[in-house]
Amino acid sequence: MKGWQAAALLITAACGDDLVPVGPSLEHADTMFFVAHSDDDMIFMQPELLDALQGGGSVATVYFVLGDPDKGWWHAQDMLKASRTAYAGIVGSSSDWDCGYIALTFPVEHCRLRGREVSLIAVDLSDGRIPGDRRESLLHLVDGTITSMPLISPAGGVATRESVLDVASDLLTAITPAEVHALELAGTHGRDHSSHMFASSFLFWAAARFGYAGPMTWHRGYNVADEPVTLDGAEYGVAAHMLGYYEACANSCGSCGSPCATISTAHETWLHRQYALHRSDPAAGRLATDTGCVTSEFSLGDCAAAPAVALTGDGHVHLGTSCLASQDDGTVTSAPCAATPEQYWVLDSESTLWNGRPPVSGGDMTYDHVRCLAASDGVLSAPTCGAHATYAWQVTE
Repeated sequence: MKGWQAAALLITAACGDDLVPVGPSLEHADTMFFVAHSDDDMIFMQPELLDALQGGGSVATVYFVLGDPDKGWWHAQDMLKASRTAYAGIVGSSSDWDCGYIALTFPVEHCRLRGREVSLIAVDLSDGRIPGDRRESLLHLVDGTITSMPLISPAGGVATRESVLDVASDLLTAITPAEVHALELAGTHGRDHSSHMFASSFLFWAAARFGYAGPMTWHRGYNVADEPVTLDGAEYGVAAHMLGYYEACANSCGSCGSPCATISTAHETWLHRQYALHRSDPAAGRLATDTGCVTSEFSLGDCAAAPAVALTGDGHVHLGTSCLASQDDGTVTSAPCAATPEQYWVLDSESTLWNGRPPVSGGDMTYDHVRCLAASDGVLSAPTCGAHATYAWQVTE
């Protein structure tokens, strides 16, 4: 067990003599939903969440920042119970869950619904509040304000930037999802919850470690409020019904186990508006922006003379026998192709070509914290991108 003895998982809870049990092992899931909070999946990832749960496939949902340092571990347990109730209610199963802690880089809680291939995984990381201004936040781990923060866990312990990335990698490696759903990646649509974006960023950096090749979908958060309604009618009704189960337990609008008749006004607004970006398919052709195409020297030049590149499913941009690679200082070079984060590139459906090398800490990273491919004066680079820096690329014939 990495970093923990098995006996450490049988720990005395702070508020009594109950022992925290060892949880079931993680298993493969067809679909992984990777979110920050215990209701993000039900609010921002519909109807995909319902389709996955009701379609009979295996599902694993990760709540990455379930902890609130102002409320403690028992509050996190209440939120996890609310999610368990909503999931069991919507799949028509009993609420018989097998729950306990499992040893990854640091322990996480895993609950598995008996009789169904449905898992809920809670990571005891601290939520940084909407702007990320709490000192103990993922934002401040990434921007370098802090080097570690305590886990909201009955066992205690601390998390560092590297150990958080390790845990995200542990989960992705153990679950081996066929497809992944995450939240907004890097603030490109404006206001959102800091924990939404950083949970998604850590998942993306984990995917870059070994070249995750499956479909990826990034669901927008708070900033959808002014967009046109996309989810209505019967589909909205079922999604609101599921969220009603959650709110009855979490917000005491009804008896836990029966859904509330109505959901909160903010949740209703967001639930009606489902907007997402998708990972683009592998493609071959010229890699072009509005000022030119990538040349054989891995710079920007005349498209008429530019060679074809291949954007592959495992995230490489091939040009001949070499691959595009970012460097820590933001420069871009060619290198022998290898399964490394600096050579992991993912083109999204809004034409941003994201890179898997985590950024250098420093500056205001609230809405800009994931590298992307950029070009200026004919020179390629991989700066930290987001709300204040985006660049559009396409693979053309």
